[in-house]
Amino acid sequence: MKVLNFTLLTMALLVLVFLSLGYFSPEIRYESSLSINACVEKVWAVMTDNTMKKAWVGSLKGSEQLSGHKDTLGSVYKRHMQGGEAMNILETITEFDENERLGFRLDNKSMLTKTLISLEGSGEETLLRAYHTTRGKNLIDKSTFFLLKGMMKRRADKEYAALKTLIESTDQSQHSPRESRPSS
Repeated sequence: MKVLNFTLLTMALLVLVFLSLGYFSPEIRYESSLSINACVEKVWAVMTDNTMKKAWVGSLKGSEQLSGHKDTLGSVYKRHMQGGEAMNILETITEFDENERLGFRLDNKSMLTKTLISLEGSGEETLLRAYHTTRGKNLIDKSTFFLLKGMMKRRADKEYAALKTLIESTDQSQHSPRESRPSS
């Protein structure tokens, strides 16, 4: 009986510690930054081209515009994602300052993420900085995201690295990889 009581008490304590993570840290923040060998205009063009997003957002399987006009504040897109399981995320454009800043809110059943991407350029070099804030929608999700912060940052860094590779291998006038251009 003492062993059972000790086991139940230990389990209750572990659950309490886990839930306290989300209570005391309800949101997580992380940043990504990298230098891209391309002018700001090219970085912006590729980054905001919805037809190219699947090439650098690893879990994106499809996308559709639900409201608004392309590249305007308040535009809403449904992003079809495939990680461990399929999910849909609503993306709302919250900031749009061409060639400088792009802000958006990602919303699904378990989380709300706000992202702000800023671009600073000098000639053929652009510094991309992305700031992310994620908040779970309930205490269990908040606690889980607290534990997953490192993984979420690594995933974002990997996606921005893929964006860099895509941009540096893309012809500005065509927005398609150089290898696919017909030779003359």
